[in-house]
Amino acid sequence: MFLDIETDIGGNAVWLIGVLWGDSFRQFYAATWEKERIILTEFLNFLSQNTPSVLVTYSCTSFDKRVLAASLQRHKLDEFHRFDNIAHIDLGSELARCFALPIKERKVKHVGELFGYQFKHRSLNGLQVANEYAKHLRERRPLDPTVLEYNEDDVRVLAHIVKRLSEFCKERPIGV
Repeated sequence: MFLDIETDIGGNAVWLIGVLWGDSFRQFYAATWEKERIILTEFLNFLSQNTPSVLVTYSCTSFDKRVLAASLQRHKLDEFHRFDNIAHIDLGSELARCFALPIKERKVKHVGELFGYQFKHRSLNGLQVANEYAKHLRERRPLDPTVLEYNEDDVRVLAHIVKRLSEFCKERPIGV
């Protein structure tokens, strides 16, 4: 299962969780901070119904896993360890450990583009998205839909990278 979250500017609270499971993409969105608990509960229920063996994120710091775990703990939600008991792979860390890539930066956008992924909103970044959510709350207006598309890209690019790496490794077996 591929996963990406969007948080407040400080990286402490979650307002969007994007998940790709098979061919199905889903987002858990909190239109206000009061709904964070609701989306976390919905996410846990989704995990229970689909039981992935591994969660794949990208940050090089396990950001998504750490922030989700802290948010679940803050809301006292993961008493059955539905999230904690799922193995986690930070694709950014694994790529850095296993592959020498011909790029200067290891951000997901750079790696995704290296593997041919076409982002819808190349210029957006996580800080801009967090600021857009804060603006949405402050001005009490609908969230800009490009923010949701940004999150979807950040999830779908993970599956794309894994697929391309699998193809690459099949074409070039070790020791041949």
